[in-house]
Amino acid sequence: MSAINRSILWKLIITALVVIWAVSAMIPFSDTPFETYIQTRATANQEEFAKILKAAEARVDKLAAKNDKSKSPTLYIALRDYADAENIDLYKYFPDVNVSDILNLKKRNDILLKELYRQSKGMLKKGLDLQGGVSFTLEIDDTNLDKDQYSREGQLKDVLSVMNNRVNGLGVTEPTIRIMGSKAVEVQMPGVSLKDNPEAIEELSRPAKLEFRLVHRTARPSSAKPPISETERNGRLVEEPMYVKRIPEANGDIISRAYPTMEDANKFSVGMEFTSDGAKVFERITRTILEEDNRTGTKQPLAIVLDGRLMSAPNIVSVIKDRGSITGNFTRREAIELANALNNPLAVGLKRTSLNEVGPSLADTARESSMVAAGIGFAATILFMLFFYRGMGLIAVFSVIVNLVIIVGVLASFKATMTLPGIAALVLTIGMAVDSNILVFERMREETLRGKNLWASLTAGYDKAFSTIVDANLTTLISAGALWAFGTGPVKGFGLTLAIGIFTTLFCCLILSRALLELSIKNNIIKKALSKG
Repeated sequence: MSAINRSILWKLIITALVVIWAVSAMIPFSDTPFETYIQTRATANQEEFAKILKAAEARVDKLAAKNDKSKSPTLYIALRDYADAENIDLYKYFPDVNVSDILNLKKRNDILLKELYRQSKGMLKKGLDLQGGVSFTLEIDDTNLDKDQYSREGQLKDVLSVMNNRVNGLGVTEPTIRIMGSKAVEVQMPGVSLKDNPEAIEELSRPAKLEFRLVHRTARPSSAKPPISETERNGRLVEEPMYVKRIPEANGDIISRAYPTMEDANKFSVGMEFTSDGAKVFERITRTILEEDNRTGTKQPLAIVLDGRLMSAPNIVSVIKDRGSITGNFTRREAIELANALNNPLAVGLKRTSLNEVGPSLADTARESSMVAAGIGFAATILFMLFFYRGMGLIAVFSVIVNLVIIVGVLASFKATMTLPGIAALVLTIGMAVDSNILVFERMREETLRGKNLWASLTAGYDKAFSTIVDANLTTLISAGALWAFGTGPVKGFGLTLAIGIFTTLFCCLILSRALLELSIKNNIIKKALSKG
């Protein structure tokens, strides 16, 4: 095989592999209702799970669920509540879902169901303007609201930052997060359903108020009503109720960074780095605790409380200054969750003032008109290329189609959300891709008119068009980067889609289109380039 043939073959192989990856990233192509998905999802003890599922289905009654705790509004919630009520370990039926490291049964069931719900969804989600979603508003409690205007603006920006971090933790979802008035933040989440998964909203809208509180040194309550600390002893989960001081010793703003660290193969801890002021505060707290430990001969834990919920209550081993660690029998998942909680604190309490499930923001007719317009534009581009460039135009059209498949595959791999602005970016990418091919074709035509054969014209055409193609796409990439960096919601999505389209356009034009042109010329499929006139 000649060097030319090997070059063509490798270009086609690389393209094929990329397309296969892109298509696989899009699977599943669409959502499957949770009620349908869960019917056949169990991988072990299917008959036993079918009975559990039937019992859960009997609990579903949306209207009665408002007043009757034995009823549930959806199958998702019914399955969760039934499993908790009957002390059923759902992991027994879904051993392929990796939750074996979670010892708390209720927590393990909750995480497992959330993962199953995620798996039931298609890889490429639609935005609020295409399929609707959920909108909610968070408001700073009046008791925590700073009267100074500039301080109040800082509080709102803090809330905005935390919400962005939480939403980003879900993947690229193109949310709209914006400040409303003087004390509220609105969050719009596309593709989220209150019907199937209300817990997703609860997780996003919890206040994230982090505090460090003292635990009573010796007294322990006889009941579990006070906050409970979970510890592992001899491979079993032990819950220990504690008396936790109401007034915190410090808030979460003393931490600059928290991260999970591995102590051995199955044991994790959480490392912490403090701000300059936070280091002084935490040194004072830990020194005071240790002095009392030495004086009394007893250990006093320091409780880490998030939103009034006890996350952990470690003992203090030494005075902690700039950095320290929370040790214990943490699993990797638990260490990550605790580190995330430490990294996303708020100094203020929040309350959710509204929660609405919204339909598409555009009317059906307007949305359909937009899709038809995009289709007409694509069809017109195809006809133009075929009319003016014939065989080479067909190659360009095929390259553009492959380009779109790769873009959608990349977006799906990012778990991105498709919106009308994103579709507009795809249409713009089509124009950019066609323009790149036209630049090559026109340079080929010029070289052919100078008397060169097709192969030499192809080589010269790509050499002369290369810098123009790269420069044009580079300037567009700068604009796309600015939209992504400084935009919000759909604008950010437009920038992301456009940026991905620039890279895929360069790949398809310089690799796929060239390989197909080389193959066509070598096999006399394209016998001459178009001459003017």
